[in-house]
Amino acid sequence: MVYALIRVRRNENEGIMLSSIKSYCREKFVLGEIIRQTIGDKKQNNDLNQALQKKLLNGDKLIISKFSVLGLTSIIVADLLIKLLKIGVIVHSAYDGIIIGGAKGDLKTELKLLSVFRSIEDSLIKDRIKRGMIKKKKSGLKLGRPVGRKSTKLRLTGKEETIKDLLGKKISLTAIGKLTGANRVTVKNFIILNHLDENI
Repeated sequence: MVYALIRVRRNENEGIMLSSIKSYCREKFVLGEIIRQTIGDKKQNNDLNQALQKKLLNGDKLIISKFSVLGLTSIIVADLLIKLLKIGVIVHSAYDGIIIGGAKGDLKTELKLLSVFRSIEDSLIKDRIKRGMIKKKKSGLKLGRPVGRKSTKLRLTGKEETIKDLLGKKISLTAIGKLTGANRVTVKNFIILNHLDENI
């Protein structure tokens, strides 16, 4: 029997997940039953764990969109996958194109299982960040890098009168820069910012 697992959060559309699974199954299997569940707390993870173990038998295929739908952490995902493998269930990930199971005690399967945990964790982190950003955006927070604030104290702060006197004596900006220990461009910008060239 071929089962599909659809797990979405509240107010989330399952359409994308279902279409990716159907597309994956189109040329390989005849999709049987679709198991639907909402992603939530630890209790719901335990409910999924028990439901899959009761329903699935040796030789059954479980099609998922990606491994992160099996749990909120890689530990939960690993625990459930190991239990399913012990039953003899073959797990297919449509997104990753990875198949786990089919041979009990197979070393290659175990190695493949370990190698996939990194991609599971990456996927879970991306999902958490995306959910967090959507939540913040809905609460009215502006996303992105905050606008920087210019410092009130600059390199030439406190030397305004000296620079003004030097400008009155028609001293060049390069010379003023050498006397104040600053670059010519820095001196020019400081003069413009503080209007030191006015009334000279």
